Amino acid sequence: MKESTKLGLLGEINTEVYNNLIKNYSGIIRFKIEQLNRFDENNFINCDGYDDYKLTSDHEKLMKIAKEYNDRYRV
Repeated sequence: MKESTKLGLLGEINTEVYNNLIKNYSGIIRFKIEQLNRFDENNFINCDGYDDYKLTSDHEKLMKIAKEYNDRYRV
């Protein structure tokens, strides 16, 4: 998060609290990116027609975006 965001959204905040907040948010985002990357292998939302959906261009686009996010935000 940018310094301006820190001040604008959170106001005055203890540095340790801020760092913990960033770590927690980063962990949540990382988890969601990992879930998205596994969507090709695992129907974690239990949708009907999953195998048919995997053959569509929408699924291909989703997996491309997931890979880009994974590459960009890799720890």
